[in-house]
Amino acid sequence: KQFGSSVKSTWGLMAAGPLGLEAAEDNFPFLGCVPLRGQAKEQVPASELNVSPVVPCHSATAGGATVGANESNEPDPWGPRHFEGCLRLLLDAALAAAGPLATQVQRCLQDLESVLCQGRWREEHWSALAFGSAANGFTTERSDLDVSISRAELGDVSSDQAKIWLKRLRRLLEKQDVFDVRFAILHARVPVLKLRYREQLDVDVSVNNTMPLRNTRLLRAYGILSVQVIRVGVAVKIWARGWGLVGAGEGKLSSYALLMMAIYFLQITAQLPCLQKGGEQDHVFDDDRSATRLFGAGSWQPQMSTSELLCGFFKFYAGDFDWGREVVSVRHGTRQAGCFEQLRARHDGAGLHIEDPFELHRDLADVLVPRREEELIAAFRKSDATSRVGRPSLALAQAERGAEMPLQVGSFAVAWRSCPGSPAGYLGIEPGGSLEILYVGARDNASERDWVFGRATDGARDGWVPAGALLHGPVEGPPLDLPVPWHARAISTVSAKGPGYLDVTVNEELIVEYVGRAATSDAGWLFGYRSIGLSNGSCRGWFPAGSVTPIRERRSRPVHGGEVAAMTAATALEATESTAAAAAAAA
Repeated sequence: KQFGSSVKSTWGLMAAGPLGLEAAEDNFPFLGCVPLRGQAKEQVPASELNVSPVVPCHSATAGGATVGANESNEPDPWGPRHFEGCLRLLLDAALAAAGPLATQVQRCLQDLESVLCQGRWREEHWSALAFGSAANGFTTERSDLDVSISRAELGDVSSDQAKIWLKRLRRLLEKQDVFDVRFAILHARVPVLKLRYREQLDVDVSVNNTMPLRNTRLLRAYGILSVQVIRVGVAVKIWARGWGLVGAGEGKLSSYALLMMAIYFLQITAQLPCLQKGGEQDHVFDDDRSATRLFGAGSWQPQMSTSELLCGFFKFYAGDFDWGREVVSVRHGTRQAGCFEQLRARHDGAGLHIEDPFELHRDLADVLVPRREEELIAAFRKSDATSRVGRPSLALAQAERGAEMPLQVGSFAVAWRSCPGSPAGYLGIEPGGSLEILYVGARDNASERDWVFGRATDGARDGWVPAGALLHGPVEGPPLDLPVPWHARAISTVSAKGPGYLDVTVNEELIVEYVGRAATSDAGWLFGYRSIGLSNGSCRGWFPAGSVTPIRERRSRPVHGGEVAAMTAATALEATESTAAAAAAAA
């Protein structure tokens, strides 16, 4: 397990090969936590444990207009409890990064200020202040750091002045090895120097960029009111990331704009207090001390869980929100009309408007192009539709992506139906409960086949669980903004589902030509081919997005003109048709 996914095939050999786990333990001492074959697992028929191996499935139209509801008496694999379990795993993974990231941010600021204490910078008393997702409390494992360097009584800084200071700073940073200067964007409205700190953290440096500091303090203050505000905000970011809805540079909303939408929803539907009081309290956010002193920790206690609030978020923006007339305004915290004279109308006349809490003329949705807005609305409607028919897990692209993955050692799984905890050696688990898989039963052992041995994520219990009662936990897919084609390396072995699909073997390299999206009902899937053997048409097909990871340092083979686009479209269509034909024949 300590060696990661690269030894998954070795696990199978250890479980079924002639050496057995007993001999393997001498060379792999970490296997001591895994039960030896035939020792911990008793041959109790699955029927006596009231568990049947049901293969979960779901249905949805191509446009996501309708979602198939579960009409049988069986528990629904995509039901609310499974949704809670998947969301809990995603949130725990995202929020677990907050502590280490905060430490890393602090060290980065200290190292940057050490640089600013050299030469003329020292005489001018410059300092570095953090803002953005790494500092506002709504941190995830993918957050980067934004920094504004400033000095006392600097006043307004023109773009030309900012360029001069950033060029001076760049020359200074290039002389040391803590920061890697990637590139500079000097002709933007706010010039930025892009850095990489200790090869781990992306850092954007600007000069006297003070307005975002107030936005950061505002978000931090809302997080102080209740941890539920943070959990809902991060859940919205996770959901949007799964659907490919984030990225201001691609005509989509920024994560900050999505947080404004989440807080406005809580203000309207769950009575979250409005901290600005229509602008009367704006001065409170001019410094860190005032912004955190005036608001009591835990003073807002919602009556609903995070998963219930997230489903409410879908419902609000899918139907209740007056798209085109209503303005998302955290500053007011109520539904207002005629109070936004300063807000610039979007040039395309599209429907969504999000007021910046402090720069009242700025519409945070002005980056949203019509096609991306249609995708956003479609995502809200499909997510709300799946929630209303009792299948909210289908709203999480990460859950769908994970369900396509086989259960394997080192991964997490979520139960979608109850499993009894008796007799001894079995792990009792309820729908929505999660566990880490420590061992997958050997296929050549009748008592272990179709069983896994795992440990509950609370760490208190472990035991055997029938594999048919579990789904692989949610899986984050590769970034949707990578230009295709791109190289990928398989991190797990997955068998082809049928014609038109690829067998994927751990560590093999593939080239991705198409990335599925929730808006086109193929989220969680990639289309491409193996990097060797392209001449064989069988080497091209669909495979789960969670089974590979991008190889960023390599580029795919050179192509000419529209070769990739034409080839991918034609081959993907052929694969889809052959898959559909095979499914029809099987039916």
